[in-house]
Amino acid sequence: MLGIAIPAHNEEEHIAAAVAAAISAGRHASLGGEPCEVVVALDACTDATGVLARAAGARTVEVDA
Repeated sequence: MLGIAIPAHNEEEHIAAAVAAAISAGRHASLGGEPCEVVVALDACTDATGVLARAAGARTVEVDA
């Protein structure tokens, strides 16, 4: 399994595109169909970053770094 981690702090304007790009990269033919999971690390977000990341297909985890 391939994992792609995206750190984010109040990135609601950009997170959907970032998740989409990561998912696309994870489907690259050179990976031979290897499963890929995108995880967004929400660093004390106070906006809709988490909601939008999940809607785009990522799993989210809350951190306070």
